[in-house]
Amino acid sequence: MAKAKKLPSGSWRVNQYVGKDENGKRIYKSFTASTKKEAEFIAAEYVMKARHSKVPQNITLGEAMERYIESKSNILSPSTLKTYNGIKRNGLNDIKNVLLKDLTRELIQKAINNESMNHSPKTVKNIHGLLSATLKEFYPDFVLTTKLPSKIKNELYIPDSKTVSFILEKSKNDQDLHLAILLAAFLGLRRSEICALTWKDVNFNESLVTVSKAIVIDESKNWVEKAPKSFSGNRKIPLPDVVANELLKYKKNNW
Repeated sequence: MAKAKKLPSGSWRVNQYVGKDENGKRIYKSFTASTKKEAEFIAAEYVMKARHSKVPQNITLGEAMERYIESKSNILSPSTLKTYNGIKRNGLNDIKNVLLKDLTRELIQKAINNESMNHSPKTVKNIHGLLSATLKEFYPDFVLTTKLPSKIKNELYIPDSKTVSFILEKSKNDQDLHLAILLAAFLGLRRSEICALTWKDVNFNESLVTVSKAIVIDESKNWVEKAPKSFSGNRKIPLPDVVANELLKYKKNNW
């Protein structure tokens, strides 16, 4: 703790170091009193209160989630950011206003049980994912042992070749839609990946399509470009002749 120095006026002053600014410059706060002991006491009290207010356990779960999302806003994908902000607004209402230091595994389990009554297992998993990430950031000593609802296996519908041919035939009058269906059917591309494709991604000479990005809707309902979630999302896909011919035809008619 900094020591007080006597001023020419007879008062005592403490220049207390309180941290650094965003540029790394040291910041000091001045405390003045009529006696040495009083000045040092005021400075010490200020430091103690400042440290206490920064203890993560003394903020609510809702505040911690908000701080976590804000700190990761430039890292999280737009779709994940949208999901997390939705959870922050509408999820975990039973424990959102509970201080981190007052959280218990029982309270969390009850809150997750209540979320499971109105949401799918996947949504509950997302809610618990944000909760887990927030606690790891602000309360790392807390150990979660939450039991999540069992996953529900979704039966994927895969149309047969007859159905695909029928859809392609019916979409011929809409060139944009027809081309999107071709890319989905023959290259296995997602809608977001199709929307992000540019002519630079199509190599007609080598008959390859490069997938390196996607376009999704962010929380402001704007279409934004994002990178794939994993390295495997970046890939090169063989371009069948039937799709290449349609792409060339589309490029000739529209560019």
